[in-house]
Amino acid sequence: MNTLHTNWLPLLSIALLSVAGSTGRAQESTVSPVQHFARSFVGFCAQSAGQNEKVVAAANALGFEELEGDMKAMVAPQDPNADYTGWLIRDNAQMPMLLGISEAEMKGMPYSNCVVANPNVPMDEVVAELQQLIGFGDLILDEEALGQRYRVWQTDAIAERSVSSVMDAPAMGIEGGTISLSAPTVLRN
Repeated sequence: MNTLHTNWLPLLSIALLSVAGSTGRAQESTVSPVQHFARSFVGFCAQSAGQNEKVVAAANALGFEELEGDMKAMVAPQDPNADYTGWLIRDNAQMPMLLGISEAEMKGMPYSNCVVANPNVPMDEVVAELQQLIGFGDLILDEEALGQRYRVWQTDAIAERSVSSVMDAPAMGIEGGTISLSAPTVLRN
């Protein structure tokens, strides 16, 4: 059973409104790029844990540009058979984001994956912001290889049997990174 805590429901509205600027509407905000990115993760991924159809509905409603061709191939999951969809979110030069979803099987159970990526925000600051917003639970992996740092948290507070991961490359002097959530797919009748 997928258990999503409802104390973040107001954040979905905030995330969607803050991202609304990507559709060309005027937006005045005092939200920093780090806060914007963290809230986008919460609004799109955490609040839709295991429910990729909600991410698709939000991306369509907000008019995000679906990835195609080389751009889609560039962000493809490692599994060549994985079904996935991605969107480009254009806020401004500082805050372009990629949003993506995919389905996978882990230990015989269907999982829904959601990821946001940005080339400019410092991921340690994003993690700190997410700890304040939603708490990330226990860090279960923190390793570096080939210049990339990969961290994984058990995030049962978001959805039972879910994990969140952050990938960045601070050792290479590269800002930005990806943050993802994998949660058991909510099966509908």
